[in-house]
Amino acid sequence: FVATAFRLRFVVSSLFLLVHSALFAVLTIVWKPSIGTAVLVRVLMLVVVCLAICFKMAREREIQARTLYWTMAARRRLQRDTSELLRRMLPEQIIDSLIVILREAEGGSFPMAGSQCIAQHFPIVTMLQADIVGFTPLCSRLTPEQVVWLLNDLFFCFDQLTDTFGVYKVETIGDAYLAVAGAPLPCVNHAERVADLALSMVKVVNKVRAADGSRVHIRVGLHTGPVVAGVVGVSKMPRYHLFGETTLVTEALESNGLAGQVHCSLSTRLSLERQFIVSKLPPIPFHNRKVRRYCIKSRRQ
Repeated sequence: FVATAFRLRFVVSSLFLLVHSALFAVLTIVWKPSIGTAVLVRVLMLVVVCLAICFKMAREREIQARTLYWTMAARRRLQRDTSELLRRMLPEQIIDSLIVILREAEGGSFPMAGSQCIAQHFPIVTMLQADIVGFTPLCSRLTPEQVVWLLNDLFFCFDQLTDTFGVYKVETIGDAYLAVAGAPLPCVNHAERVADLALSMVKVVNKVRAADGSRVHIRVGLHTGPVVAGVVGVSKMPRYHLFGETTLVTEALESNGLAGQVHCSLSTRLSLERQFIVSKLPPIPFHNRKVRRYCIKSRRQ
């Protein structure tokens, strides 16, 4: 492209010079001026040709500058949109570290085992997992569009609640919603934040109706304990995941829960410090042992 542009510029300049020479020859033959007048005319014609060439070059530079400006503006918009998308997918605190790893991967040094990775241990957090009761039969009664609209409406409300109570949304898996407090930013009142979130989620869902008019219910499980958090899948679709027994206990409490109720473990109940009305429930089996279970009714006035 650059070579073609230079060729075109050379051709245009040559044409200007040829036109100048032809006009000067015609004037010399027809007009027959004196030597001084001929020199003056030739100089004036050269000035006109030079001005035309300069004007054309300035015009080309202006077009190049405008093209560069809009290209850079489009790139800045793309970078801004990419950053916004990353902030929606990952914690803002680890985005810079992820960008460094991605740049290393582009340079051919993709991080392997033992090299830099994004991982952290949190000694105590409170996790939440919720899903829709009877979601599979509900899907059989609704159209695909109605199922997606229902999930989008619910998850949109849940996302707003997480922002309200300062809880981090980890991910959604099907109809399951996972959130955590105490990670990626540690906090003291993590259990209280998640309990408020869980009760608000139940209240919101109680007002929702599916497209066929049926009521929607969720069951929620909470557990407090240590977790390992990190970014998995750096090369494609990076996700911030939590690992450890805490995630498994939370899932067990949720799967053994009842519609419209928030079940928690003993560690979560102790972390709440009598700020909520809690009732005791029968324990649930978990890996050859029993997990003590409680139901959070409401916050104490």
